[in-house]
Formats: sequence, C-alpha cells, structure tokens
Amino acid sequence: MQKKVSLIIPVYNGSNYLKYAIDSALSQTYKNIEVIVVNDGSNDGGKTKEIAESYGNDIIYLEKENGGVSTALNLAISKSSGEYISWLSHDDMYYPNKIEREIEEILKHDENTIIFSNFDYINEYGEKLKEVYLDHELVEKNNDYAVLRGMIGGITLLIPKKAFEEYGEFDPRLRCTQDYDMWFKMLKTYKFVHIEDILAMTRIHSLQDTNTSPRVLSEGNKLWIDIVNNYSLQKKIAMSGSEYIFYKEMANYLGTTPYEEAQKNAEQLAEETLSKVKRKNFSVSAIIISNNDDNNIKKTLLSLKNQNYKNLKVLVEGNYSDKNIVSTKNRQETLKKIDTDYYVFFNAGVEIKPNWLDKKMLIVKTTDQAVTITNYDRPNKNELINNYTTFICSIDGIIYSSKYKSEYENDYLYTYEIAKRGGSITLEDNDIINKKTTYNMKEVYTLLTKLLKDKVLTDYQTATLCYEIACVYNKSDKKSKTVNMYEPCDTLRTLMFSRSFRLLKKYIDYRHVKEKTKQNKKIKTSAN
Repeated sequence: MQKKVSLIIPVYNGSNYLKYAIDSALSQTYKNIEVIVVNDGSNDGGKTKEIAESYGNDIIYLEKENGGVSTALNLAISKSSGEYISWLSHDDMYYPNKIEREIEEILKHDENTIIFSNFDYINEYGEKLKEVYLDHELVEKNNDYAVLRGMIGGITLLIPKKAFEEYGEFDPRLRCTQDYDMWFKMLKTYKFVHIEDILAMTRIHSLQDTNTSPRVLSEGNKLWIDIVNNYSLQKKIAMSGSEYIFYKEMANYLGTTPYEEAQKNAEQLAEETLSKVKRKNFSVSAIIISNNDDNNIKKTLLSLKNQNYKNLKVLVEGNYSDKNIVSTKNRQETLKKIDTDYYVFFNAGVEIKPNWLDKKMLIVKTTDQAVTITNYDRPNKNELINNYTTFICSIDGIIYSSKYKSEYENDYLYTYEIAKRGGSITLEDNDIINKKTTYNMKEVYTLLTKLLKDKVLTDYQTATLCYEIACVYNKSDKKSKTVNMYEPCDTLRTLMFSRSFRLLKKYIDYRHVKEKTKQNKKIKTSAN
C-alpha cells in the first residue's frame, strides 16, 4: 500500500497566489495525499478563507489566530495523518511529479532520511526566472553540507512525520529561520539526501518575508552563530579535516550571505583555534624564483629575513650574483636540495608581511594533515577543502611538506599531485604584496584535462572552474600565452544564478548520455 503524504500549506493574506499552490498540490501524480491549508489569521476581508473553502472536501481547511508560519506548520503537523510531511508555501508551487519522485527515492533509504531537490525560481506572474542546481556530489560526500551550506529549499523537502515527533515543533518565536533551526536539529539523527530533479517552484516577489521582515538579519545571524558553535567537534573535523579549516570554510560561506556577525564569529573561532595550538618549530625552506633581476630578488629576500619565524633557510632558483645564498639551476635540482620539514616558493619581487610564516606554520600544526596550504586570495573562495580548482593559481605562498615531494612537470600539476595525497587549504588575508597572478593557459588546460580524467571534480566545480577561466580569458588579450587575473570571480552563490550555470544541466545531461551510450555498447559487445 502507498505511504500517505500530508501536504501542508500555511497561508497569511494569500489571496494573490493561494489558488496556484493548492492546485499544484492537488495535481500530484502520487494520489495517496492529503492537502492541509492553515489560515494563519489572515486579515484580508475573508479573501483567503473564500479561496480555501471553495475547494470543499478536496482539502482540509484549518483556521487560527495569527502567530507566524511556525505555529501554522505545527498545527497542521499535529492534525496530519500522513507518514510523510511536505511543506508548500502559499506563494510557491509543486511540479506534478514532486511527491511521486521523492517517495520513489526515500524508499531506497533507511527511515531516518529526508529528501530535497533542485528547484526553479519564478516571478510574480509564474514565469520561470532561473533553474537552481545544487552541488549534488558535495552533498553525497557529506550529507551535512545540505544544511551547512544553506542548500535546502524548504518546499522541496519530504520529511518523515516521526522526525517531528522526535524533535518537536518549529520554534514559534522564530519568524524567518524556523526552518533551518529545525533542519539543524534533525542533522543529529537524519541524513539529507539530494536528488537532482527540479520538483518545485519558488516565487520571487516583493511581499515575501525575506524582503519585508526586519528580523531576517537578527534571526539569521543568531541561527548561523548557533550552527557553527553547536556543530559537534567530531563532525567539524570529519567534514573539513580540522576544526580550524571548518571555521575558515564556514566564514567563507557566510561571506556570501548578509550575515556579517555570523561570519565574524566563525573568523574569531578560527583565530581562537590557532591560539590554542602548541607551537612546534618546524624548519622551512623559502625558494625565491629568479627573474634575472637582482633588485627584485633582494626585495623578496629582505622580507623573508624580516619574518618573525626564524627557522628558515632561503634558496634562489635561477641566476643570482650573491655567493652567500645557495642557488639552483632548475626545479628538479631545487627539490633535491631541500632538507627542511616544509618548503615554499615565491616569485622574485613579491614581499611577505613579517608575521606570514609564523601564522602559516601554526596552521600547518592545527590541520595535522597539511600537505598544501594556500594563503592569499584565490579565484574560488567557498569550498576550500580538497577543492582542486584552487590549484589553478600561482605557486607563490603554498607550503609543501617535504615528505610528500613529487615529480615536477609544471606548477599546477605539481601542487595537484601532492594535494591528492592529503591537502588542506585555507583562505587567509592577503599577506603577499605586489603579487600579480597569471594563468598559463596551456598548463591550465593540461591540469583541467587531468582533473576531468581523474574524476576529482564535481559537476558543480566543473561549471565553476570553466566560468572562472572564461571570465579571466575574456578579459585578456586572446593572443597572449598567459592570462592575467583581473579580479576574483563572483561568489558561488552568484554563480548559481549566472548564465554559465544554465549550461550545467546540459553538461550533466551530456555526461549521462555519454555514459549510457558506453554502457549500451558494452552490453551489445558482450551479447555478440
């Protein structure tokens, strides 16, 4: 027998869109449903009530005094008879297969599973604005990213009713963040499973709470501060490789949101984590890459001598006239000469702030796996741990552990090969001065080809990386062999709504068709 699903529509002054929401709920291809509409004390002269009551026995209609969406949801859940709950805002809509597709998926998993999907943005007239594709493979890697990266559209969820029996009601004190407050609680025992279908439509209009409520920022900041502070230490380390990197990644994600207080809280926690680290005096080699300009070499050499961290050796790779400094002819020779615990490269001419190495070696200690740590602005700032797209950048300022040396082909491939063995990446303030980052397109292409062949990129990262390269390349001289980075690219949140991400579905479809064609060929071959 089919599992019963309760579709809950809380509504306040919803005469403009309510009919569309109810129609989309009643039009589900999955038939064992009940539709519960809760009128949360609308004061629109009975218009909302009139629309709801026009559906007669096709829906369950409830009324209550105004108390906010939490109280409306809580009432409906308490009156529901379904085994699963699906919440639909009165101004949004479902596609007809929403419930059928999610029931099909949820039955493949254990009972402590919550399903969510991709969705469309529509305007006040119901016209599609954008398709929103979430990073499916990131959630597959760790289901908690669904909540900790703010991926979940509440109306796309299918939730076992027993989850509410276990975790209680939505907090009626919250008007804007009651949803993520609940999802974070449920993370303790439930996994959020993402499916790649677009199953719902979220309407963007001027009257919605996210545009009108003065509590958005205050509640949002408190929510994210609580999430960062209360996520278990064990999970922080499991997700990001270390407590420090977890805070840095959260700070960078929150930097794409309006919640500045929460971002500052994560940054502060990262700094506090460093302050608790016991210092260990690792030895470090700094290699200055010569550009045949002694003045440039001297400038970088002076800034290295002024480092607070003193267990430091300096080499010059290439020509330099000072016989007191050890020099090498090429990269292979340089790697053989290194006899310290760690090493780092700088192009001649850059200057490094005095506290740079001291702090970086603290980070090396706290990550406990640090093969590679980056230190200055990269084009892709959001998903930092094991983000291979980050390695399409200059070699400057990356700290390598000597025990992980690899064969050298070019800067990008070298960093990538070492990172595969266990790399941690953190984004810090820009402590390297006068650094102009360039892309060597031939080497970028070589690395991109290898990344795709090794299948280390998610679809989302592939789209992001191609967008970054296109941004940089389109701003450069097409005849040049190198491409200057003119500015950091947009954040991933913005990228999600950019033209390049409209191509993502085409990329995914192409990949799936190609894989299916390969499988069919194999089947035919074996049959013959």
